[in-house]
Amino acid sequence: NFKIDKERSTITAAAGLSFENILRKIVPAGFFLPVSPGTRNVTVGGAIASDVHGKNHHVDGSFGNHVKRLLLIDSKGELRDLNSSEESSYEDKALFLNTIGGMGLTGIIVEATFVTVSEDEIDTDVPLILIDAVPAKLGFATVPCIVGQLLHQGSLPTNTHVPLVFL
Repeated sequence: NFKIDKERSTITAAAGLSFENILRKIVPAGFFLPVSPGTRNVTVGGAIASDVHGKNHHVDGSFGNHVKRLLLIDSKGELRDLNSSEESSYEDKALFLNTIGGMGLTGIIVEATFVTVSEDEIDTDVPLILIDAVPAKLGFATVPCIVGQLLHQGSLPTNTHVPLVFL
């Protein structure tokens, strides 16, 4: 379904793959998505087409800031391999940038490569009690939980990623 490049901290995934399916595999491996929208049901292609933001947009920007490469079927039906590198033509760079947040108007996203956040980039030495002293990265997290047969939802104010050892 998708490939993790641990050396580059990137994921290459099909556009129809949901964030939920990606998170189930990357979190135990020590990675996290660079941007987490309010739902886990968003797909990679949908996240790019609408350029979703998360609770950390004031620090890290929207999902499009982390996209490195796109495979796109353009309006002529041609498969285009796009990125914004200096080697890309002006037309390819423009198509790449206009696809991010373009709501599908530039073509059909087939696959994307984007940067992840690795465990190495998360400060795991911060005691949980002192987490409010860390420079703000995330606004808050929504926490669903089941009590008996009832689904409850609460908010957990936080300022950064919670180290894996606390989960």
